[in-house]
Amino acid sequence: MLVYGDAVERERAADKLARIGAGVRAARATPAGLARHADWVGAFLEAGELAQGVVDAAFHAAGGHETAAPAGDAAMALLHALAKLVKASWNAPAFEVDAAVVDALLATVEAARAECERRAGDAVVDVKQPEGYAFYALYPESYLEAARELPRGEWRVIGIRSIGTSLGAIVAAALDAPLPLTLRPVGHPFDRQLAPGADALLDALAASGSGQALRYAIVDEGPGLSGSSVAAVVRRVLERGVQPADVHVFASHAHGPGAEATPATRALWEAVSVHVASFERSILGAADPSHRLECGVAGVVGPLTAPLRDVGNGGWRWLSNRAPAVAPVHPWQERRKYLAEAGGVGWLVKFAGVGRRGARNVERAVALAKAGFSPRPIGTCHGFVVERWHQDAEPVDALLALSAARERLVRRIADYLAFRATRLVAPAHAGAMLQQLHEAARYNAGQVLGAEIAPLFEVAPAALEALQARVRRVETDNRMHAWEWLVVDGAVLKTDAVDHHAGHDLVGCQDIAWDVVGAAVELDLSPAEQLCIERRMAELGCPVDRDLADALLPWYLGFQLGAWGMALDATGDAAERQRIDALLARYAERLRARVSSRRR
Repeated sequence: MLVYGDAVERERAADKLARIGAGVRAARATPAGLARHADWVGAFLEAGELAQGVVDAAFHAAGGHETAAPAGDAAMALLHALAKLVKASWNAPAFEVDAAVVDALLATVEAARAECERRAGDAVVDVKQPEGYAFYALYPESYLEAARELPRGEWRVIGIRSIGTSLGAIVAAALDAPLPLTLRPVGHPFDRQLAPGADALLDALAASGSGQALRYAIVDEGPGLSGSSVAAVVRRVLERGVQPADVHVFASHAHGPGAEATPATRALWEAVSVHVASFERSILGAADPSHRLECGVAGVVGPLTAPLRDVGNGGWRWLSNRAPAVAPVHPWQERRKYLAEAGGVGWLVKFAGVGRRGARNVERAVALAKAGFSPRPIGTCHGFVVERWHQDAEPVDALLALSAARERLVRRIADYLAFRATRLVAPAHAGAMLQQLHEAARYNAGQVLGAEIAPLFEVAPAALEALQARVRRVETDNRMHAWEWLVVDGAVLKTDAVDHHAGHDLVGCQDIAWDVVGAAVELDLSPAEQLCIERRMAELGCPVDRDLADALLPWYLGFQLGAWGMALDATGDAAERQRIDALLARYAERLRARVSSRRR
């Protein structure tokens, strides 16, 4: 199925450096503690994205060859310095750091920015969103902990771009190693190979030693479905005569390569040492209590009266009146969630993201809450946002069953989408092009329904181009499913509303018509109700493009078939499979009905 996509942002390198400098200054002015440590991490992540973008720019300029470049070395040196600062903060009592070190780092950042402006003020870099920091509660501190018990000595670190750029830097700092090397394996996602030029960089890395036997740390977020990126680097290092005992892989989980891994990859994985950067070890059960998530949550809501309760992977469904029978989940896409209890009140603690993107999600949540559309966050800690858990919340099904209540819900949907359309405008380059949505939907629908669906996706390229010109991108909700709407104290609230436009899929930011279609499908709205939504939105100054919405319908259904088809493959639970099967049947039936209507 075609579901996933990589979000890429294009930024001026000088602007990136300015943001890093601002982050360092903000941290310097903040009292020592977890909040200031989070500021250091935010600046570090920005530097990681800058280094990735600069090194990739040299890679592409060289025709897809790995190459050494002064700009890349300078960006990596800055990243390495920030990694050392994060290490010092994490390891210090009360997160104290040497002010002189901070001042020296700030001077380095300012000098780098001035030099960048002087030499190439308009130079831009393509920054890939690091999914682990954004979605999967991956923390650079976890890699510090994973490396803590390893012996010091002659270490050489190789980070796999993209996210391995910063993760490699943090491991290098932990091991007191020199500047890490970053490589970007290329080729088929299930059969990655090292790019040309990698051997020369590996030669230089090996030659930088003192003559003692080197140990190698190979660092990435994975392994993914195939583990082939890590395997490509491990294989090349072993081919150079390095003993397997001297090769150490750092990964974010202990499950090993996924279903697409070859026997040769699995053999490599078993031959070397694997160190898992565990969230449970570094954030939940850290030896230092000040590092623990529960300590940060207590700082927001007061002393906890019970341990944090894990309600991720759909566990939240069983805690209230939220009709779990109608709410399937995709375990790979569920953010970490915990239930905290303090002062006789329940609090939902949900991962929002580490660094700037997480902060932006919190800002969006606050804006939606102020407008009355979503639950109100009361604070943040460790990349998590804390909000009241409404035990008595009711599912929206009751409103859908009553005609008068449906009218209220329809108006509420229109007001909500109008707010997003007018207040959450997105850049023109954000999100998938319509051609991508069309191709993915055609493929996914064909996999499920076969040739019968083909006529529905016969769209002329010129028609696609004309529709694309009409798209006005906003930060769409992309999650209009019925179970995401709740009734709390008589008010209809939209939950899970802050980040799916920037999710780990190919959709991204779209025209608000995408959400109008989503509401119609997921809440089974009648044509008359859809018309009411469009009329109300027009009154509020954001008319819906009806032709665009009509075109988007099969693409929306095709995407959902793919997304939930992958969810089906990811679970072995019989009840969960039944819920997902029912949802997939609804999408398939809507597509078949669309084909039938076209034939009349």
